[in-house]
Amino acid sequence: MSASDGAVFNSYDMPKKVDIKVKKLWKYAGVRWIFPAPVPSIDVELYNNGVATGRTLTLDETNHFTDAFEEQSVVSGGRPNHYTVKELNETAGTVTLDGQPL
Repeated sequence: MSASDGAVFNSYDMPKKVDIKVKKLWKYAGVRWIFPAPVPSIDVELYNNGVATGRTLTLDETNHFTDAFEEQSVVSGGRPNHYTVKELNETAGTVTLDGQPL
Protein backbone atom coordinates (compact mmCIF):
# COMPACT_ATOMS: atom_id res chain seq x y z
CA MET A 1 0.00 0.00 0.00
CA SER A 2 1.29 3.48 -0.77
CA ALA A 3 0.23 7.09 -0.34
CA SER A 4 -1.08 7.03 -3.91
CA ASP A 5 -3.45 4.23 -2.83
CA GLY A 6 -4.94 6.54 -0.23
CA ALA A 7 -2.86 5.32 2.69
CA VAL A 8 -1.93 7.84 5.35
CA PHE A 9 1.57 7.71 6.77
CA ASN A 10 2.30 9.58 9.96
CA SER A 11 5.88 10.47 10.75
CA TYR A 12 5.24 9.81 14.43
CA ASP A 13 4.57 6.16 13.53
CA MET A 14 8.10 5.76 12.20
CA PRO A 15 11.24 5.40 14.31
CA LYS A 16 13.53 8.42 14.17
CA LYS A 17 16.74 6.38 14.43
CA VAL A 18 17.74 2.83 13.54
CA ASP A 19 20.74 0.61 14.08
CA ILE A 20 22.31 -0.68 10.86
CA LYS A 21 23.53 -4.19 11.70
CA VAL A 22 26.51 -5.58 9.80
CA LYS A 23 27.66 -9.20 9.60
CA LYS A 24 30.42 -10.50 7.37
CA LEU A 25 29.46 -13.71 5.59
CA TRP A 26 32.49 -15.45 4.19
CA LYS A 27 32.31 -16.99 0.75
CA TYR A 28 35.61 -18.45 -0.32
CA ALA A 29 36.30 -21.10 -2.93
CA GLY A 30 32.59 -21.88 -3.22
CA VAL A 31 32.11 -22.43 0.52
CA ARG A 32 29.84 -20.01 2.36
CA TRP A 33 31.28 -20.28 5.87
CA ILE A 34 34.89 -20.92 6.73
CA PHE A 35 36.54 -20.53 10.10
CA PRO A 36 38.94 -19.45 11.16
CA ALA A 37 38.43 -16.39 8.97
CA PRO A 38 41.04 -15.94 6.24
CA VAL A 39 41.95 -12.49 7.63
CA PRO A 40 42.16 -11.23 11.22
CA SER A 41 39.79 -8.32 10.58
CA ILE A 42 37.99 -6.25 7.97
CA ASP A 43 36.89 -2.63 7.92
CA VAL A 44 33.51 -1.55 6.56
CA GLU A 45 32.09 1.89 5.81
CA LEU A 46 28.52 3.16 5.99
CA TYR A 47 27.01 4.88 2.95
CA ASN A 48 23.90 7.07 3.08
CA ASN A 49 22.07 7.48 -0.23
CA GLY A 50 25.20 6.33 -2.08
CA VAL A 51 27.56 8.78 -0.34
CA ALA A 52 30.31 7.64 2.04
CA THR A 53 29.61 8.87 5.57
CA GLY A 54 33.15 8.41 6.88
CA ARG A 55 31.79 6.13 9.62
CA THR A 56 33.64 2.84 9.77
CA LEU A 57 33.60 -0.33 11.84
CA THR A 58 36.19 -3.03 12.32
CA LEU A 59 34.81 -6.55 12.22
CA ASP A 60 36.97 -9.30 13.70
CA GLU A 61 36.89 -12.55 15.63
CA THR A 62 36.30 -10.78 18.97
CA ASN A 63 32.94 -9.44 17.72
CA HIS A 64 32.29 -12.52 15.55
CA PHE A 65 32.58 -10.28 12.46
CA THR A 66 29.34 -8.56 13.54
CA ASP A 67 28.65 -5.00 14.71
CA ALA A 68 26.23 -2.11 14.15
CA PHE A 69 26.21 1.51 13.10
CA GLU A 70 24.01 2.75 15.93
CA GLU A 71 21.41 5.52 15.96
CA GLN A 72 21.29 6.37 12.24
CA SER A 73 18.62 8.83 11.09
CA VAL A 74 15.72 7.31 9.20
CA VAL A 75 14.87 10.55 7.37
CA SER A 76 16.99 13.52 6.27
CA GLY A 77 15.45 16.66 4.80
CA GLY A 78 12.04 14.98 4.63
CA ARG A 79 13.33 12.10 2.50
CA PRO A 80 14.03 8.54 3.65
CA ASN A 81 17.66 7.51 3.94
CA HIS A 82 18.90 4.45 2.09
CA TYR A 83 21.89 2.90 3.85
CA THR A 84 24.42 0.50 2.39
CA VAL A 85 27.68 -0.88 3.78
CA LYS A 86 30.82 -1.55 1.77
CA GLU A 87 33.97 -3.32 2.74
CA LEU A 88 36.98 -1.03 2.49
CA ASN A 89 39.34 -2.04 -0.33
CA GLU A 90 36.48 -3.58 -2.28
CA THR A 91 36.43 -3.25 -6.06
CA ALA A 92 33.20 -3.81 -7.98
CA GLY A 93 31.69 -5.55 -4.96
CA THR A 94 34.59 -7.98 -4.55
CA VAL A 95 37.44 -8.21 -2.06
CA THR A 96 40.41 -10.44 -2.85
CA LEU A 97 42.98 -12.28 -0.75
CA ASP A 98 46.05 -13.60 -2.53
CA GLY A 99 44.28 -13.01 -5.84
CA GLN A 100 41.20 -15.03 -4.81
CA PRO A 101 37.84 -13.33 -4.22
CA LEU A 102 36.50 -13.49 -0.66
